[in-house]
Amino acid sequence: MDRGRVLGALWLIGAGFFLGALAALFGTLEFLLVKEIRRFVAAWSHFIAGITLLGLAAANWWGRVEDPAGAVLPWGLALSAVSAAAVGGAGWLGGKLVFDHNIGTANE
Repeated sequence: MDRGRVLGALWLIGAGFFLGALAALFGTLEFLLVKEIRRFVAAWSHFIAGITLLGLAAANWWGRVEDPAGAVLPWGLALSAVSAAAVGGAGWLGGKLVFDHNIGTANE
């Protein structure tokens, strides 16, 4: 396995985790401070999916820190696949909030 690609994947997973943590901070603040958002089931589901995704990214990154090449199969690949599905689900729920419930849009 190409060591450069493995280390690149490790850095990208780590960056995804830390940027996801930053997004989670702002998302949590908005979720807690804007009362109207919490009345939608999709908002709660989006919140839970985001926190789950953050946990998956942390587990994926932490599992690869000591041995980036050895951790790829089977658990690294499995965590990456589950994370990709979770990103799709969280994105779909976020789209539902925007397009169905007009969260984050300017109503005139």
